[in-house]
Amino acid sequence: MTEAAGLLSLLCEMLRHTRIGAGVTLPAMAEHLSVSKGFLSEVERGLKPPSARVVQRYDEILGGEGVLIGLLEDLRVSSARAAASSAPRPEGAAEGVPGDEVTFLDESPDDVELMAGETHEKWWRISNSGSVPWVDRHLRRTGRRSGPEVPGAAASIVIPTVLPGEEVTLRTTLIGAFVPGTRIIRYKMVDSTGQELFPSLPYGLTAQVTSLQS
Repeated sequence: MTEAAGLLSLLCEMLRHTRIGAGVTLPAMAEHLSVSKGFLSEVERGLKPPSARVVQRYDEILGGEGVLIGLLEDLRVSSARAAASSAPRPEGAAEGVPGDEVTFLDESPDDVELMAGETHEKWWRISNSGSVPWVDRHLRRTGRRSGPEVPGAAASIVIPTVLPGEEVTLRTTLIGAFVPGTRIIRYKMVDSTGQELFPSLPYGLTAQVTSLQS
């Protein structure tokens, strides 16, 4: 599954969970949006891509606090990057590196609330659970990186050499955005050429940052 496909699946799933969590029925939501219940059901099940209008209305009506809109922005950036790629994977080539495996072990609290400009250290602990040494790798931030409503975080996090069986703790500094709202920061592991590793893991390492009014 590509990163864009994973983000689309997550967005559709979040639309459904946000609606159910707000106690709004599918027919009532369809009426709010002036669309059919069947159409909205297909969107929530990932059978049809949601439009920007649908995502924005879900976020506004259900109190999504910008999470749904942020996911849509990340999806747009990811789709554009994939479309612009000039080095498609050769037909029949295997995904990732044979013998390469990663295991998530622990992380600091995932839901962080920050005042505008306030900083917070976020960390993840992972292990090299495969048979391939990790050399010249880094975490690359995905999705939208700039704008007053987007929390700050490093565009790249260097990964030291990690041999099979070893663990590593990766850190970044989060900075509260100057426009209130919630955004999800995502990182994917890439090699020295920028080639994404572990393509079957669409979400990578994440942090949810809620920026508060100062």
